[in-house]
Parts: sequence; C-alpha cells; structure tokens
Amino acid sequence: MASRNETNQGAKDLNVQTGDDVRVRDVPLDVKIEHWEEGILRRLEELKECLKIIQKALGDKAQAHMLTETLRQGQVDYIGELLGNTEFSRIVFQVPEILESSFFVTFYAFLENTLTALCEIVGRERNLILEVSDLQDRGIVGAQTYITKAAKLSFPDESTCWKDIYVYSKIRNCVVHRHGRVADKDKELPRGIMEFEKRGLLISLASGKQISLSEGFCFKFTEIMEGFLKEVFQRIIDKQDNS
Repeated sequence: MASRNETNQGAKDLNVQTGDDVRVRDVPLDVKIEHWEEGILRRLEELKECLKIIQKALGDKAQAHMLTETLRQGQVDYIGELLGNTEFSRIVFQVPEILESSFFVTFYAFLENTLTALCEIVGRERNLILEVSDLQDRGIVGAQTYITKAAKLSFPDESTCWKDIYVYSKIRNCVVHRHGRVADKDKELPRGIMEFEKRGLLISLASGKQISLSEGFCFKFTEIMEGFLKEVFQRIIDKQDNS
C-alpha cells in the first residue's frame, strides 16, 4: 500500500510540510507544485512497475506449470490436467483478480493521499485557517470542496476524468467494504460499471452483482488518474481562480 509518507515525499523534499526554511517559503507556489508533481508521478510509475513485475512472475509460474505437464504427459492435450491442478488454477484465475483488486485499492489510496497533501500545501500557501481535515466531506470530494471553496482555485470537476474518478471511488468503496458485491439498492454503480465495460476499461459485473476486474484494469485506472492529476496540478500552477 502507498503510505502517506511516500506520497508526500516530493513535498518533504521542499520542506513545505513545515515551512521552517524561509527560502523555501519564498519559493512561488507554481514552482513548488511543479517540483512536487515530478515526485508524485515518479512514485506512480514505480508502483506500476511493481505490479508489472508481479504479473510477469505469475505468468512465468503458469508457463512453468504448463511445461511440466507437457513433459509429464508427452502430449499437447493436457488442459484437463492443468485445470485439475489447484495451484495452477489459482495462479491463472484467482490470484490475478485478487492482485488487481489489491493494487486498485493501493492506487486509489495514492490518489486520495496526493489530493489531500495538495490541499495542505495550498492551504499553507494561502494562510488558510481551515484545513481539509476540518471538512465534513472526505477523500476526493473533500479535496474538490477545499480547493474550490476554501482556496478559491479552479478544479477540473467538469472534466470526463473527474466523472470517471468519481465512479472509481464508488468501485473502490464496494471492493473495500462489500468485497466487490454491489448492494441491491445501489442503482448508480451498476450503470457506471456497465459504461466502463462498454469503453473497454476491463471491469464487469458477474451475475449482475459481483464486480469482476480483469488483468489490466489497474493500468486503465492509472491512465485516467494520471491525466486527472496533471490537470489538477496545472490549474493550481496557473492559479486559476474559481469564479
């Protein structure tokens, strides 16, 4: 899981967490954000590489099982034997989806922590008494409220990326709190998931209620998340007032 300390590393490099260095406090906000953005995007790439490494290791393990079974039987028709192998079945069918779910929660936590840290930086820069943690709203909605209402800055909540991120937030909550099973009373989430499925975002509903994530789902999410974060950063750098 991406820790808050790791997410804030770029900010710590600038000492903007404490503001003890007068020279750092004199650095313009746009320069601070640009420097911090580099660290955030670099950390995101590191997390993606970790996922790729694990996925490759699983693929190699599956191939090793297939080769072993081929050599043992001396024939190509070994699929029945493979499917009967518990370890192979788990590697091919169960572990990849668990991996996608786990890394999705990690990536989403990274997004939330990044937005929260951004609010803290902006709040200090503007000498705001109100902190993002004081708001009733939490997570991405709390960050949106803080940046637009407290800091009076522009936020890309009219963009397609934001609408997607909002659906991802609902998916995350369902995965974490309901093990991916959509509540009967929830009519909004199934519509969002079906729309994602049509767009090839590698998610579906099994039996109409259970969220199913295919391999590559996380990378689709990180593409959208990275585009969204870049837009958020750019608007802060441009200091677009929310009018």
